[in-house]
Formats: sequence, C-alpha cells, structure tokens
Amino acid sequence: MKIVRGCFYFIVITVVTLTAISAMRGNRSYMDIHNDVKAGIESIFSPLPFEDFLYEAKYSYFRATNRGHFNGVTFLKDGRLMFDNQKERLFINDRANEIAFLSSYLNERGTPFLYVRSPNKLQDNSLLPIAFSGSTPISDGNLILELLREQGVDTFDLREQMENEGIDFPSAFFRGDHHWTTETTFWAFGQIADFVNREYGFSIDEMSWDPQQYETIVIEYGFLGEESKAVNAFHRFEDITALIPKFPTDFTVSNIIDSNHKYLVSEGSFAEVFTPRFLDENITEIDYIDLNVVNRHFNRYENNVAGEKRKILLAMDSMGIPLASFFAVAFETVDNLYIVNIDNNYRIWSAIDEYDYDLVIFLLSDASANYEAFNIFELDRFFFGRP
Repeated sequence: MKIVRGCFYFIVITVVTLTAISAMRGNRSYMDIHNDVKAGIESIFSPLPFEDFLYEAKYSYFRATNRGHFNGVTFLKDGRLMFDNQKERLFINDRANEIAFLSSYLNERGTPFLYVRSPNKLQDNSLLPIAFSGSTPISDGNLILELLREQGVDTFDLREQMENEGIDFPSAFFRGDHHWTTETTFWAFGQIADFVNREYGFSIDEMSWDPQQYETIVIEYGFLGEESKAVNAFHRFEDITALIPKFPTDFTVSNIIDSNHKYLVSEGSFAEVFTPRFLDENITEIDYIDLNVVNRHFNRYENNVAGEKRKILLAMDSMGIPLASFFAVAFETVDNLYIVNIDNNYRIWSAIDEYDYDLVIFLLSDASANYEAFNIFELDRFFFGRP
C-alpha cells in the first residue's frame, strides 16, 4: 500500500511541477495555473485514487476538531447536520409583503388563501454550537408569521402543532438533510387537511391521511442528504420511506407552465406517477425528489377517483415535494407550483385568473426563509411581482 501511495504522490507532484513551470513561463494567472494542474491530474486519475478515503478523512477531521460550521452546514451537538446561512437576512419583510399581496389578490376574488409555516429541524437553538447559537431560522420563521398575521392573512403553524403534540424534532427530519421525513410529511398533510375541513368547509376524506390505508416501502441506508454531501460525509446514508395508497388512484399529470401549450407528463397509479423508483427492487439509492418525480415546474395533478371534487393551487418550496403528492390523493385537481425561479412565479397570476381555484395554499419553510442567494429582491426566489 505504501508503494502504491508513493507512486501516486510522485505522479501528482510531477504533473503539478511540470504544469506549473509551463504556466509560469507563459506568464499566466494563478487561476489558469490552478485549472491546468487540476485538469492534468484528473486526466490521469478519474476517479482519484483513495478519493472516498480522503473525503471521509476530511469529514472525520472536522468532527475530531469540533468544527462548528463548514460549507454552509452547522454541526449540531447531537451529531446531526443543518444548513445554516450565517449571513444577514435581507428580505424578510419583502417576502412577507409579497405573500400578503398574493393573499389580498385572492381574497378580492373570493378565493381562500392559507399560509402554512413549515419548521426546520431544530426545535430550539440549544443543540447549536456556542459560536453559532445566534442562528436565526426559527426567529425568521416567527417574524414572517407575525407580519402576515398583522396583515390579516390566514396562517397555520406546523411548528406550533409539532410542539403541541410532542413530536420529536430530531427524528422528524433527516439527520443529514434539511427536509422532513416522509412520515412527518404525511403527518403534516393530515394536519393541514383537517384544518382546511374545519375552517373552509371542505370534505377531505380522512382515509387520505390514515396511515393504515398506506403501504410502507423502506429503502434501508438508501438516502444521502444534501447536508451530508456538502461536508463530504459520504458514508452517512439513511433510511428513506415511501407511503403508497392501498386504495385506487388514477392520475394524469400535465405541465401548465404555459397555458397555451399544456403537455402530458405522466399518468397511472400513485406509485407509477410519483414514486416509480421505489417499485424497482434493484434500486439501492434514492434521492429526495424521488418521493415526487413530477414535482418540478408548474404541474397539474388530476386524480380521476378523488373524493374531494375541488381544484386547489399549492405554491411550495422543496418541503412540499412529497406533500403535494398526498394532496393529489385527496383532491380531484391540484396545481403544484414549485417555487424555484422567477419564470415559474409569474405564472401564478394568470393561473389564478384562469382556473378559479377553491383554495390556494402557500407553504414556506424556516429553512427557506433563512436563505437568500441574491442582493436584489427582484431576483429572489420568493419574488412574484405584480399581475
């Protein structure tokens, strides 16, 4: 093994030296030299020898040195990982005003609007390292909720529901990913559906959120979360579950991002449309989006055998990827707008005017409220503009 590693390091050093000498003679920039050296090494070794070992060693070094934060991920005291932006929050008020305007626009047309707050994986900040104990995802989520309530927006706080029911936050979310587990998603659907029945006079069948009516498929150690990938913890695979209705379902999925050019995306049963990879007995690795493979863009889910003959619009961040599939079980028509870019967001206004929804639900997670990628709000993920 020592001889093999020695040969590897000799080759790498030789490539680096020759490339660097050649680059310096050409009076090239540092980044040009860096890219040439990197390309030279990768052209010989793909993948690099001992790559997995080096990645795992780097992660072990972070843990051994009590590293609190790396590459946007905070190492929690209980061993879990959590995305944490650690930057100044720019658009909390802007986002609240955007959602409030959407609510007002719908209310003027007689359409109920419900804002749903989805928590992040922390119940409180006690599990954060001391240096990062001032982290703000929870307080940001609280603030948006307060601002919306002050403007008369109907709200439903799933964080509050979890605390009231004594749900264990660490097990309700993946250890190495910022999303909630399928079981928690299913619980959230039941909470929202029950609220909608009480507050808006709907008749969503309780069978649609009865766990006994669903088959459980578990891929053991088949899921590697985004937070684990970000810190090179490629050995931290977790179990991931799909819940498949035992009762009949018959779906047609269409893309409606352009109202003049709709096209068929998929059709079939729940498992065939939303979770087809879980039907493959040879599959050993699953991604979060495999819990709803037709989640992107602006898709319409039509369930021809649904009990609730109403049309709803779901505008959701990635926490709603599996959640939307459970709504599709209950409702005859669900339009699912995945909030990810400006092109998608603008479509919401014409859809509201064109489709005459019975209810619009907007779900924003604390993890999303905590993050901004741009310094200009017009480029923000949650900018919808005006109709």
